[in-house]
Amino acid sequence: MLDIDSKWRMKTKMIGESDSRARTRQLTSEEREGLLKALASLPKEKSHYYFGKTIVTDASVQFYLAVGVGKEQSRYTVMDPLYEDRDRPELQPILAAMRSLRGLFKSTVAHVPPVVEPRPN
Repeated sequence: MLDIDSKWRMKTKMIGESDSRARTRQLTSEEREGLLKALASLPKEKSHYYFGKTIVTDASVQFYLAVGVGKEQSRYTVMDPLYEDRDRPELQPILAAMRSLRGLFKSTVAHVPPVVEPRPN
């Protein structure tokens, strides 16, 4: 889990860890800049985007991103492996933002969002 507050403090912890094990640090100006750029490219026409319908027992990983709060919140969910939806144009900026956030996490064990190339026509 990764949470960034309005003062650019980032709190990270692995699923199942207690809050006492969470790590907190201040984002650098370069990290803030990169994150703002990634988030600005996200689609915002809908409040929730969902990609991937196939769930493989014991192999699927769900990536979830929530941006904003309350009625202004946008949610993005991607299932990996991603067998379907890979050609939807709004997918690439969502994956790029998720990978950017994963880079801030600096974990050697957290899953990496998929890199998906659209199928050739």
